[in-house]
Amino acid sequence: QTDKQIRTDLINAGWNKNDVNNTMDYLVIKIYFNSKLKSGFNKEQIKKSLLDKKWNKDIVEKVFNELK
Repeated sequence: QTDKQIRTDLINAGWNKNDVNNTMDYLVIKIYFNSKLKSGFNKEQIKKSLLDKKWNKDIVEKVFNELK
């Protein structure tokens, strides 16, 4: 299933929409961070890229701090 399908299925199953979206965004950001780190980017570059693309600052910071 796609990210969008998973979000929709969970919300339709009665899960809180904000919880679903925040959790899915966290997972997407964490996967992105790990992928870019393996490609040779540093944490600050990745963080700036995500924030420039308007990802949720609190979630980006959480993942960033977990990687330290």
